[in-house]
Amino acid sequence: MNVRHQHGAVRTRRRQRGALLVDVMLGMLFLMFATLTLMSLFPVVKKGEQMSTEQSKAVQMCDRLLEHVQMLGAKNINGQNLTALNLIDAGQAAQPYKFTHIPLDEAS
Repeated sequence: MNVRHQHGAVRTRRRQRGALLVDVMLGMLFLMFATLTLMSLFPVVKKGEQMSTEQSKAVQMCDRLLEHVQMLGAKNINGQNLTALNLIDAGQAAQPYKFTHIPLDEAS
């Protein structure tokens, strides 16, 4: 009976080791899944940052255009004055005016 008891204890230890191995494998699987989920967020954050930067530049451009147009006054808004301020492309006489370059610094 003593041999059977020892044999049963060995089986119990093996089952515990097997259960521990399964627990470790499942833990590693969940850890890898969590890591992959977290890593997949980095491109999304980078894209959001890039979009925010572009939107900020667009707002600066609009503010700059509006400030210049407001300084002109309604009576002085014409192609010649807008061209002189680099707000529209040169050589345009009639509306709608087109522009391809907007100076963002005060030196231009």
